[in-house]
Amino acid sequence: MANNDREILRDLAKQYLEISCDPIQDVRRDLWRSHNSFKKTLPLIYVRAFAWGEMPQSECFCRDPFFRQYENRLRSLIFWSTFKDDSVFNPWITVESVKICTGWGVEIKRHTSRESRGSFKIDYAIKSPEDVKKLAMPVHEIDEEKTNLNVRKLSDAIGDIITIDINRAPFYTMWEGDISTMLGYFRGIENFMVDMVDNPSLLHALVKFFPTVF
Repeated sequence: MANNDREILRDLAKQYLEISCDPIQDVRRDLWRSHNSFKKTLPLIYVRAFAWGEMPQSECFCRDPFFRQYENRLRSLIFWSTFKDDSVFNPWITVESVKICTGWGVEIKRHTSRESRGSFKIDYAIKSPEDVKKLAMPVHEIDEEKTNLNVRKLSDAIGDIITIDINRAPFYTMWEGDISTMLGYFRGIENFMVDMVDNPSLLHALVKFFPTVF
């Protein structure tokens, strides 16, 4: 790790730690607990996403790609905190565990745009009832050795400033851990809506597979 990379990360970690240790974070936590317990509070505002890549503050300077991702994350969180919404900023930095997954037994091919940050079109894997039989339940595993190497690498840089957390969540999370999204990826939303009328047996076979996974 270049000395300059270390200085950049340490400075950002100190800035973020100061934000996350502000007493306002405990106030926000209490407000969200009340809100989620159906207790009346002031309206809470949560900025879920913003055009971070278009902000001048998103420019990163670390040379090491590993540290550059944490530089980007810290800069994003620091910038987010300036919105003064009710988001809670926690006093730790998360390292994603290195995951291994056997996949679904079929390939979900994506045809990507040549445009920067462009969209993609999926070549749906399930085209016939025979394709459903190719599906297999994915098996998840964490590569502990590689995960620990990453944790140590980040800890050596900023672990004395801020707590390093490990995310050991499954390989498929968020949208890829959602049955409706995966139906769209495998069969195509437009196709499985037509299947309801024209090919219900295929749709039934596909849907029966997912409850064993999700």
